Amino acid sequence: MEAIGSTSTTEAFRIAIADGHLAFRRNLKSFLVRRGDLDVVGEASEGRELCDLFERLALRNLVPHLIIIDMSMLLHMEAHIPKVKMNFCGMNLLVLTNYDNPEYVNRARSIGAKGCLLKKDTAAEVFAAIEMIKLGGIYFPPHLDGGCSNRP
Repeated sequence: MEAIGSTSTTEAFRIAIADGHLAFRRNLKSFLVRRGDLDVVGEASEGRELCDLFERLALRNLVPHLIIIDMSMLLHMEAHIPKVKMNFCGMNLLVLTNYDNPEYVNRARSIGAKGCLLKKDTAAEVFAAIEMIKLGGIYFPPHLDGGCSNRP
């Protein structure tokens, strides 16, 4: 797990990354913070570590505005999600997956995710999803969601 710390200004949109692959987390973090208005406040490699991270972030008033989480990790920790949501009202999930599978999109929606993307999607797609979620909307692109529209 990465140490908690700010990578940009206190006005930035706070993000936590939860994925079991260290190289993927590091690349995603680097990619996000280069934009300047996004702050990666923590990382986790598995579900329990993510729950512990939330607790530490809450103590420091750094609860993330968005959790970018791997679908496999999310499926393994579904039992923890209601508890996490209850403790961290306003938590938004953006689910990433390797698989173009409508069932994954349905599972993400049923858990309350605000968006779902393929890990191979473009930088523009990732930032579009983050912006839509920042505005209070959802982001399930047509290639994953059968053409359902996104909305703020």
